[in-house]
Amino acid sequence: MSNNFGRKIKRNQNKDFVTFICPKCKTKENIPFQVVDMLDRTDNGDDRYPPRFDCEKCDGLMEPIHYKNYKGIIYEYKES
Repeated sequence: MSNNFGRKIKRNQNKDFVTFICPKCKTKENIPFQVVDMLDRTDNGDDRYPPRFDCEKCDGLMEPIHYKNYKGIIYEYKES
């Protein structure tokens, strides 16, 4: 599979979606891997933080339960 940058994309553990969870309300949402990957590649933010999305149910920020980005950095959600 190729993306707009002409590079091949490896699927995140052969999944088509990345599951995100809101730490505040525990809502889960599946977001297409290609969307997460494209936004992650274009974000110039801090690699210490995973890609996040606004929760539609509350004012929290959803985080990936497990996501390995194009740089090989693995983000895993851990309950606090």
